[in-house]
Parts: sequence; structure tokens; C-alpha cells
Amino acid sequence: MVEKLHRIKAAKEAGGYISDSEFYEAIKEGRFPKPDGYIGPRSPFWTETTLRDHQRRLLNEMQADLAADTELNRARAKRAEGRRRVRQADQKAA
Repeated sequence: MVEKLHRIKAAKEAGGYISDSEFYEAIKEGRFPKPDGYIGPRSPFWTETTLRDHQRRLLNEMQADLAADTELNRARAKRAEGRRRVRQADQKAA
């Protein structure tokens, strides 16, 4: 099977429609996969598999962040409920 190759535009879209400078910075920092190869001296390409794996990793990170945020919000709501009950008890006692 011949794998589809993607140029910079498609790769940037897979990374979340970021600017050129953010895109190259992400590659440099390892937040985006390095090109699988080059077509000419300044024309990088990425394979379909590389981009799909990158998008899967991003999705997993976002789901983990969402789960952490949800758990944090539950803890905040529980603390707020406890404070509300304490205030109500203080008001009844006064």
C-alpha cells in the first residue's frame, strides 16, 4: 500500500492550525513530529501514519487534561458545598 505524504499545510492543520513560527517551534521542542523526509532542500513531508499518531497523542493528552479538570472541578464543588454548610450552621447558631 502506498502511503499518502503530507506537506507543511496539511501537517500544520493536523497540529491545530498554528502559525508558521509556532509550527517550527513545536517541531524544535518535540511537540510535533519531525518530518519523515524532504522533497528538495526546503520541502519537508510527513506520512499519514505519522500525522495520525500525532493526532491520536494530542487527543489522548486533551482527554487526560479534561479528566483532570473535571476532577478538580468536583473537588472545588465539594469544598464549596462544605463551606456553604458551615456558613448555614453558623447563621442558624447565631
